Amino acid sequence: MFIISITFLILVFQIDLVTGDSSEINKRLGNIEKRTKTMILSLQKEISLLEIENSKIQNQRHELKKTIYSHRMKIDDLNERVHEMMSTSDQEKARNETAISAPHTTKTLNDMFIRHQRRTLVSKQQPRASRPAFYVYMSSNENSPGPHHTLIFNQVVSNIGNGYNQYTGIFTAPSTGVYVFSYTIMPDSGAYIPVEIIKNAGVIGSSFTRPYSSYRHSVSVTIVVHLTTGDVCYLRTSTSSTPSGNIYSSTSARTSFAGWLLV
Repeated sequence: MFIISITFLILVFQIDLVTGDSSEINKRLGNIEKRTKTMILSLQKEISLLEIENSKIQNQRHELKKTIYSHRMKIDDLNERVHEMMSTSDQEKARNETAISAPHTTKTLNDMFIRHQRRTLVSKQQPRASRPAFYVYMSSNENSPGPHHTLIFNQVVSNIGNGYNQYTGIFTAPSTGVYVFSYTIMPDSGAYIPVEIIKNAGVIGSSFTRPYSSYRHSVSVTIVVHLTTGDVCYLRTSTSSTPSGNIYSSTSARTSFAGWLLV
């Protein structure tokens, strides 16, 4: 607009130069100069106002960026809280599931506690030093034992509680509990010796040895069994298989029998 106004004034001035005198021309030039200055001042004011407005817009833009950043931080914080709440919910669910199965767990713990009390009671009733235990062996070979023959281990090394009878080969439990029995049978060269371990009248374990050369081969068996006071345990040859040959026992290798109260 300002440029169009200046152009118009110049055109008017050119016309005046052609048609008017010099005094009139000078007068009009002065008017044009005044109008031009006025327009320039007005334009400068508008520019100043535009600069101020632009500064306000820049400040608002900066504040908007700060607001956006603040909102993003709040969103991140909310997401973290939601994650924590979900984790807490999962943990609570797991605890509830555990609580559902708690009766079984409690029962198991109670059973363990009762077993511990029983062991403690047995321990109090049977001090370690006086718990039944024995170790015996054959002092010499058992020659040609027949079937259903009770093996007698006549050499007693230890017999705490006097449960083992060296004349009958039978152990009688002096107290109720869990016992461990272990035996080793050494057959003579070429012998076939099937052996059973008996609790009262029942077989609870068995073994056999049959060397296929001139060398002797031993067999060992360990049994864990519960006995009530008065129950008996012993070794015998098999009732269904006929043994042949001798059972070997000497200082170089012993045929032996052992047992002790575990709990």
